[in-house]
Formats: sequence, C-alpha cells, structure tokens
Amino acid sequence: GNQQLTRGRHHSGGGGGGGGGGGHPPEVQGTRRFSTNFSQYMGDTTGLIDADDFKMAFEDDPWKQVRFPIPPGKSLDYNLKTLVRQGIPVARRAAIWPALVGADDLVHHRSRFFDQCLVDTFQYEGDDVLQRWDQIDPQKTPYFGGHPPFDKIKLNQEGRRVCNIILCMLAQHHTNVMFCPGLPTLVGLLLIFLNERLSHAVSHIVLRTCEKATSWAPNKANAYIYLPITIAQRENMLLTFESSVNKLIPAVIDKCRATHTDLKEIAAVWFDSMFTSCLNIVTVLRIVDGFLLEGGKVLIRVGLSILMHQKDKITSPSTTTKQHITDLLSYISIPTSSLLSVAFSLTLWRGDMDKFREDAKRTMDANWRRGGTTTTITTVGGGECEGLYYRPTVGSFSRALTNPNQWESLFTWIPRTFPVSHVQLVYATWKDGFSLGNLYRTVQAQFLDIDVFPACLLLISAYPSDEDGEIKLIQYQDREKQEEVRKQSTFVFGAYLPEPPKITNKYYSDSHTFVFTLSPTPTLYPSTIKQLAMKETAEQQGANQPQEEDSTNNNEEGASEFHSCGNKYFINGMEQHLLIGGGGKGAAITIKADMQSGITAPTDTFGNPCLCSTTKFHTSTLELWVLE
Repeated sequence: GNQQLTRGRHHSGGGGGGGGGGGHPPEVQGTRRFSTNFSQYMGDTTGLIDADDFKMAFEDDPWKQVRFPIPPGKSLDYNLKTLVRQGIPVARRAAIWPALVGADDLVHHRSRFFDQCLVDTFQYEGDDVLQRWDQIDPQKTPYFGGHPPFDKIKLNQEGRRVCNIILCMLAQHHTNVMFCPGLPTLVGLLLIFLNERLSHAVSHIVLRTCEKATSWAPNKANAYIYLPITIAQRENMLLTFESSVNKLIPAVIDKCRATHTDLKEIAAVWFDSMFTSCLNIVTVLRIVDGFLLEGGKVLIRVGLSILMHQKDKITSPSTTTKQHITDLLSYISIPTSSLLSVAFSLTLWRGDMDKFREDAKRTMDANWRRGGTTTTITTVGGGECEGLYYRPTVGSFSRALTNPNQWESLFTWIPRTFPVSHVQLVYATWKDGFSLGNLYRTVQAQFLDIDVFPACLLLISAYPSDEDGEIKLIQYQDREKQEEVRKQSTFVFGAYLPEPPKITNKYYSDSHTFVFTLSPTPTLYPSTIKQLAMKETAEQQGANQPQEEDSTNNNEEGASEFHSCGNKYFINGMEQHLLIGGGGKGAAITIKADMQSGITAPTDTFGNPCLCSTTKFHTSTLELWVLE
C-alpha cells in the first residue's frame, strides 16, 4: 500500500517559483512509512482505523487495479469515482490523496518548490531559513477568515507549528485569496497523512484551481471550485446550497422559514469547518476523499444528505423553534456509510448547479443595488473573523532596521483590518535628503492619483542628544571603537500611520495609529482610546465573575484614569513640524523641518514614555514605508 504515485489529473502551474532554495528541512524528511501511513504530525490516532479497513488495504484492495498516472480526461472516470466514493483505505491515503490533485507530480518535477516558497515567505536578508526550519514559529498565522482547526484535529505540537507555517506560505503566494475559512481545516486534515511538502502542494493546487474555476460542478476541464476564496463566492455557495435544498427537500425550507431559521448560517458553519463541527473525524476523512476528486460539490452533497436524514425531526410538529433546529443540525450522529451513500446517490446535474449559481449571483447583485449586504459573515464558533496576515515582501533595503526580528514585530502589530502583502520604501534620508518639505512633496507626488491613501510605517534610527543637541556618546580616538559604541547607542522607534504624512495644520487619522520602539526593546504603544475600548470589553465579559473587593476598586481607578487621558491627537502635519501624538508633555514624536533633530515625550494619546533615552534625539536615518 505504499507505492509511489507519480502523476495526477491537475497540473501544478504558476505561483511561488520553482527552483532555487536549499536542501530539505533537517528534522522533517517525510511521512513515516509504517502500516497505516499516519504522518509524524498526528497525535492521537485512536478511532481512525479498524480491522476491516486494514484488511481491505492489504488483502482485498480494489485500488490494486488502478493504474497511475491517471490518463488525461480520465480523472472523473466512473470506476475511479466509484472507488473514491466507497472510501480510500487509510493505509493508501498518503499516496492517493496527492495523486488525485496532481500534488505528487508537482513535488516530483519541482523538487525545490516547497523550499522556494519557504524562503519567499520567511527569508530575511542574510538569513538562511532552510537551516533554521526548527526555529520557524510564526508569531501570527493567517486563518483566512476561519479559525485554528486544532480542537477537532488532534495534531501534535510539531504538527500545529507546521500547519501554521503552511498557512503563512499559502497566504504569501495566493494574495488574491481574500476569504477561505475552510482552508485551515483542510491543511490540518492533510497533515494527518501527508508530510509538510505534500500537504503544501495539495493546498497550493486546490487554491490555484479555485482561482481559475467558474463552476461548483465538475466539468471536462476539471476547472471547478473546491472552496470559496472570497466572501462573495462563499455567499454564492450558500445560496446555491439553499436552492438545492428548496428543489430536493422543500419541506425543510418551509419549516426553516416558519421558525425564522436561516439555513445559510448553519451551512456556513458546516462548510467553513469541513464538517468537523458536527461529524466525527472518520466521516470527515471520507468526505475529504471525495472532495479532492470532485471539489466543493461534495460538501453540498453531504449537507443535503444531513438534511434528508434529519428531515423527519426537522419537520416534526414538536420542532417549533430556531434553537431546536440548530441543535438538530449541530450535533449529528449518522452512520458514515448511510450518510455518504445518500450523499452520492443524489441527482445533482451540472446544469442545475450552474443555474443555481447564476441565480445566486443575480440575487446578490439585486440585494447590493437595494443597498443591502451581499454576504453572510457567520464564522465557525462565532465571533469576529480573523483578518488575513501575509508575511509581506520588503521591496528594498532598510538602513533603519538591521535585525530581521524587527520586521516580524512590525508585521505582528499591524491591525488585522489592514492585510499587507508588500512593503515599499517611498522616502529615506540616505537617498532623498534631510528635509521635511521634501518628504511632504514626495508623498504628495506618490499618491496624487489615489482616492484611498495607504497606511505607512515611519521608522527612525536615532542617537540620544543633550539639551544643546549634541550627540551623547563617549568619545574614543579609535574610530572602530567609536563606531561600535555608536551602534550600541542607537535607538530605533517609529509610528504606524493609517494615512501618510501631509500638511493639514490640524490633527487627523484614527485610533489605529500607534507608536513603538524596536531597539533596544520591541514595545507597542497603541492609542489609549483603543486600550480603553479593550479594557471595557474585558470588564463587560468579566462582569458576572466574582472579584475581590480590592482588585475591583483598583480596576475602577484605572478605568477613570484612562477616561481622563484618552485623546485624538494622532497626526498633525505642519510646514515646520510633523507631530505624532500629544496631550502630555509634548508629542510622542516631533520631526523638525531639517529632520536632523527631533523630540520625543510622554503623551496621553498613546500612554507612552520617551521613545529614546533622552527627550531630544539626533536622527541617523528616517524612512517612510508604504503598506500595500
């Protein structure tokens, strides 16, 4: 059951680069080759295999009759489809899953593909990421609008780390995938059987196919959607599902309307979690078998099958509330064979699916023209959707930042509502000169034809200075020693600006603005307005929890202090000064017209101390980066 399959029905194509890079990650050489073929990333495997499955895999295995590679045009061959729908043996999934989408072909012909994607995502200048595979641990992971899958998929600690790494790599190389909440669960499920290279390759091909696909139903070109990759596509899938239910099980739709139950909300949780929210893991793995061959239509089939099995309970006179229906469809105990037998016996013609899709599009367009929303934003487990996070590519060299970890800190601090894929230098004193006026003019020319201004990062590398503006450094005759002391005395700090600097002569921007230090210690200072909002939210959530009298009094005093300090003095651009923050002993950062000297002070806007060891500082380097 461990034969190496070499080709599948999809071609890899595009995205992420093919050659280059170093060797394999040193501690992760591939999938373990024991009888069940679980990967080394799987923790608890209890219940994932039984004696009958093991016997089928090695004694009476119909997969022995299948020949790989799959010939062109035969990927949806009736015999192959029948075998997949009957279930792929546990011992064969490690070989067959990649073959169904062509991931083994990608890994075989582009052996450095994973390495190159890893380098593109995590490499910094002068940093050999392939040699520090064991140390890569993303500080913030993109879940594409979904949530971490680890509560349902029992990966070990290493498996969770690798899952997060793969998600970062996918976000980096598929920047037009704006919303795909089912992707984290899919990656987690793949890691049950596949190593990191094949899991990444399968996920990459799934997204590449979705980016070009136009239909939920399989067609001759095999170009159909696996998962929605935008909020609009997800809404279209939910409306398509609702139309399918209305055609095949109209009594369920009638009952949902009578109880004011939005079936799309329930289906959203199913699809976003790949059914791990309501079905056992063995059934989910059987669903993945069909999903990798037939795409997202399998998810619609399974959803319809659940409703058919629960139809009598849903339409029963005793079912009178929305909560009752939600409970019936949230905790499901249906035998796997029965559920999938009904799912794959349903008649869902491609023409009907395409018609439902076009009807859904017209419904969304009409709703948009009326001024309504076109999307359902319910997420698995409720709560706010996670924003996308990319490890942005840095467009040029920085003299202000010399440590790669400084960039990583900045990327972690950027608000979730501002996903970033590229950071580009637009102004630097070392190439554009020390002139605040020149900075304003450069920014104005850069964004002259843009209606919505992008966010920026202001980075400053500076030395402390005394009251007379002299640099406070111990003087040495030895130039090398003097340079070493100068580097050790450098302070690196700056600000995140939701809008670029401009002359306004009044304060502008919003509470997303923050200041920070990167050297000697990375520290974030968000606006006190945002801090207060977070504090009030935490207090409301803990209002019903008993607290000791002393701690309650302390919290009330702190809250009143925040109320008295918060202000909206975020950014103020003037001809002679650029001010960031205020309301305390000055501005958090004051940039003077000559840019060579500046002032930092504690402020009420951010609750920050001086960002340098002295109030006055001498600018060594100032850079303005635009976030795209």
